[in-house]
Amino acid sequence: MRRSSYPPSHLFVDAAPVVNDLPTRLARLKHAIGLSWDGLAACLGVDPRQLQRWRKGTLPSGVAMASLFLLADRIPGGAAILRDDDSAAQDERGER
Repeated sequence: MRRSSYPPSHLFVDAAPVVNDLPTRLARLKHAIGLSWDGLAACLGVDPRQLQRWRKGTLPSGVAMASLFLLADRIPGGAAILRDDDSAAQDERGER
């Protein structure tokens, strides 16, 4: 790859932190939204049993992961919860 066409370093992403701790992040998102697990499953359009699998460590499919982030974007601080970016979550909630 020619150097001029190589992407800048700040555009590279590391999804490992999101997927390694997804059960905790799901619980934090559920708490922030104020829904039951069944309510969260309904918002995501998945069966509650599928959400239970995610809570036990099974990773969502790409489409399901996208749904998680789309839902999180609707909640102040939600996307930051999934990214585990506490400072961004505080900014989004107006706590700074």
